[in-house]
Amino acid sequence: MNLLLPETVSGKMLNPYYREVTTSWISAIKGMLITSAQIVIIIFIIMFIYELLLMWKYSSKVKQKMKFITQIIGISEHALTPWFVGFFIGISYGAGILLNFSEKKALKHKDICLVTLFLCIAHAIVEDTMIFVVIGGNPWWIAIPRIILAFAFVKILAINHNYKKFLWVGLRKEIKDG
Repeated sequence: MNLLLPETVSGKMLNPYYREVTTSWISAIKGMLITSAQIVIIIFIIMFIYELLLMWKYSSKVKQKMKFITQIIGISEHALTPWFVGFFIGISYGAGILLNFSEKKALKHKDICLVTLFLCIAHAIVEDTMIFVVIGGNPWWIAIPRIILAFAFVKILAINHNYKKFLWVGLRKEIKDG
């Protein structure tokens, strides 16, 4: 990675207390509280937008227009919802939806496996990126390499059923044993 990344990476510091030399407990606690508040606000806004999108009457039309993503990755269009949630909001929420789809048998094992592997590499792109930007990270160097790596890895696994080498991914314990 040292050969690929530039020597200096810069980003805009959103938290003015991050680079301040901490000389007292009060200023350290103040900095932590401000950073924590920023993180909570970011997560709240993302979750609020997601809930609004679920209630939006045109969400099915948007989903139809976004199904090209599933074709690029190599998953079925039924896997778009757990992929979308995990990609933008987070792996925990995405995994919960993926588990729900799995229990309802709404997805094939191939989709469960590929979405799981994708989300292991690139999950919570908006949330993680914004959280690292708050403490001074460069959003482009945080998000873009993860996205490219995840798309490339999962696309390679989707071709010629290479994902079958990872059949153990996404299976519940009772399925593995039985």
